[in-house]
Amino acid sequence: MSAYAGVRRADVFGLVGEMSPSTWWDDTMILGQVSTTPMRPAKPTRVYVDSGDSGPSSDDVTNTTELAARYRTVGYVDNTTLLHVVQPGGQHNEVYWALRLPSALHFLLGARPD
Repeated sequence: MSAYAGVRRADVFGLVGEMSPSTWWDDTMILGQVSTTPMRPAKPTRVYVDSGDSGPSSDDVTNTTELAARYRTVGYVDNTTLLHVVQPGGQHNEVYWALRLPSALHFLLGARPD
């Protein structure tokens, strides 16, 4: 949902945090949306994308990595306007999201993680 909101309403959602996104949904529709939908005149200032690489679905790491690549194709720059994180051993659940949240907030808001 965060990725979709950033594409469709960048004028409202200037910072986009995509933690373990459901990139598989609707036959990976969001991958095409990010790379083909003009995000002009507004475009999110920063995008954070993460996943783990374990569990029953491997946390959809392949599609999530592709999502980050699609952001790069529309001009996002690693560690400046885009942060893509893959947590080794991470799974699609709250335990792992909580571990990644401080870094996400630090990147998006400039807040220091504890």
